[in-house]
Amino acid sequence: MNGLRLFGLNGTASYAEQVATHLGPDGALAKHEETCFDDAEYYVRSNVNVRGADVFVIQSLYSCNQESVSDKLLKLLFFIGSLKDASARRVTAVIPYLCYGRQDRKTESRAPITLKYVKYLFQSVGVDRILTMDVHNLAAFQCSFDVPTDHLEAKNLIARYVADNCDEPKRLCVLAPDSGGGPRCRYFRNKLSQYLDVDIEVAVLDKEHAGRSIRGHKISGEVKDKSVVIYDDMIASAKTMYEAKKAVEQAGGQIWGVCAAHGLFVGKANEHLAGIERIVITDSIQPFRLGEQVMKNVRIINTTRLFAQAIRRIHDEDSISDLLT
Repeated sequence: MNGLRLFGLNGTASYAEQVATHLGPDGALAKHEETCFDDAEYYVRSNVNVRGADVFVIQSLYSCNQESVSDKLLKLLFFIGSLKDASARRVTAVIPYLCYGRQDRKTESRAPITLKYVKYLFQSVGVDRILTMDVHNLAAFQCSFDVPTDHLEAKNLIARYVADNCDEPKRLCVLAPDSGGGPRCRYFRNKLSQYLDVDIEVAVLDKEHAGRSIRGHKISGEVKDKSVVIYDDMIASAKTMYEAKKAVEQAGGQIWGVCAAHGLFVGKANEHLAGIERIVITDSIQPFRLGEQVMKNVRIINTTRLFAQAIRRIHDEDSISDLLT
């Protein structure tokens, strides 16, 4: 395999620079240009030779004040296509947050399975590999793509933070905000128990969807007198976290904090998160939508070293399995 080429598109420039720093001299960011024609059509190209190279392109796919998620997705697709046309040997899309991951099945008549369509888009431009983190439904993600996929998880990093900042480990309990999150929370609990050397229970909130609203007040498991960590893959409007917090308090427990790999913080997230002492997320998405009062309680876990390690191992044809355990 020829040399490594690392690109960071403008929508994730700061994140890509940190990844490059962890990779060292041969992982320096390669130059590229992103411009628009007068009618706002995108033009994205590499300024360096990529013939025969092992190319990694970093772009986290979420909307921000400068670009919509569709803008970022199209730029990434066009750039990957141009790299393949320029005879790159392999192109890996490095996507800390993968958009449209929640629409992974048909939930009602004529509903789109958008994750499947995103798969078609990536494969149509010739992507060779996808590297991402904490997708909403891992099984659906792995079954959707016909190219190799590598899936990182933030649970170890978040568990380490909780372990280092918990004063009463024996009171801890991990709460899954719905039944689908049970397996995710058990993996997280296992790592947290390992770090703290204590047995930690997992409880599950019985969450119901009524149209676009969420109800959840019954908890399977014991949370009374417990210090509860609510753990999920993402926080969007934080309505689920709000309902989980109410349910825990009604059951006689206390909230240690809410933790998630991805913080979208849309809609009424500021309102729903008010009063929660700790909100632990990663840097896959910048929390620019949060107000000053809520931001005081946010702890951001850096994942750039994790991605750098994965990129290095993929390039060297080594296993990344020990990054997941």
